[in-house]
Amino acid sequence: MRLLDAPKPVYPPRQPQKNEVLKSSVVVDLVVKEDGTVKSVHLSRSCGIPDYDKAIVKALKRWRYNAASGCAQRTSKVTVNISPRE
Repeated sequence: MRLLDAPKPVYPPRQPQKNEVLKSSVVVDLVVKEDGTVKSVHLSRSCGIPDYDKAIVKALKRWRYNAASGCAQRTSKVTVNISPRE
């Protein structure tokens, strides 16, 4: 699979809650359709802040891969690294 377009997440401005700890990355499983669009996104490992997880999943749903005729669907595991914002 070749990634053609990868819009970045837009993180909401917010104050972290006391029980939230920002981890360095999230892991998601993608299912990509034959036409290269993302069919589904499954969060395997959270970054620790639900609003950031949602922003990442929303962005990944807009990713586009190369088309693969005759391949009903493809799967991929993606790790997204995020930097803590001060």
